[in-house]
Amino acid sequence: MLVDGQQRMTTLNQYFRGLPDIRLDADTPPYTALDSEHKLAFLEYEVVIRDLGQLAIEDIKRVFQRINATNYSLNAMEIHNARFDGAFKKTGEEISDAEFFDVHKIFSAAEIKRMQDVRFCLTLLVTVMSTYFNRDEFLETYLEKFNDEFEDSEQFKKEFREVFSFIGDCSFPAGARIWKKADLFTAIVEIHRAKYKKGRQLDPKVVASDLMKFYAAVDSATPEIDPRRVFESMTSSAG
Repeated sequence: MLVDGQQRMTTLNQYFRGLPDIRLDADTPPYTALDSEHKLAFLEYEVVIRDLGQLAIEDIKRVFQRINATNYSLNAMEIHNARFDGAFKKTGEEISDAEFFDVHKIFSAAEIKRMQDVRFCLTLLVTVMSTYFNRDEFLETYLEKFNDEFEDSEQFKKEFREVFSFIGDCSFPAGARIWKKADLFTAIVEIHRAKYKKGRQLDPKVVASDLMKFYAAVDSATPEIDPRRVFESMTSSAG
C-alpha cells in the first residue's frame, strides 16, 4: 500500500517502461533514447521510502491526512511528526518550549513553524543518549523505539533545564558564537556530558572564559587552542 507519493512513483514507472500514458515535452527524450550515462543517472535517482510497518488502516489514514494537511513539501521533522506522536517526540517538544530559546532568539518564527526547534531538541536528546550522528534514520529509530513509553523523560527534561540555566549564568554576549545553532548544540551536549556523565563541577565564569577564547581562536583560524581539550580544561574538579 502506497500512502503518499503515488503521482511520483507512477510517473517514474511510466517513463521507464515507455507507457503511452505519460506525455513528454519536446525537450524530454524517452528513456529508451537516453545514452548509457543518462540512463544510469535516472536509475540511480533516490526515492525516500519510509516503511510504516503493520499499522491499522485507520492509523494509516490518519498519517495520510496529516502528511497532506499542508500545501508545501514536508521536511523530515514534519514527516516524523505525521508518523509519531508518542512519548519521545513529546519530550522533545517540551524541551523546545524552554524559555531559554525565546530569550536568546535561537529559532526564527519560520523555523518554529516548520518544527526545526523540535528537531533540534530531539537531536540533542538522541545525542546525549548515544553519540553525535548525521543520519535522519537515527532520529527516526529513537522516535519509534520510545513512541509508546519513555521512562527517562522527566529526568532528561530536568537535566536540560539545568544546562540551559547554566549557559544563562555564563552571561555570554549577544554576538557570541555560542548563539549560533551549531555551536550552541555542541556546547549543550558537552556541558551535559561533563555534568551528568563525568560528574564534573562546572564554574560558569571559567566555562564562559574558556569558550570565548576558543571561539576567538576559531574565528581567527589559529591553532592557539586545541578544541579537543577545551571542555577538559574547563571541567576540572577545582571548577
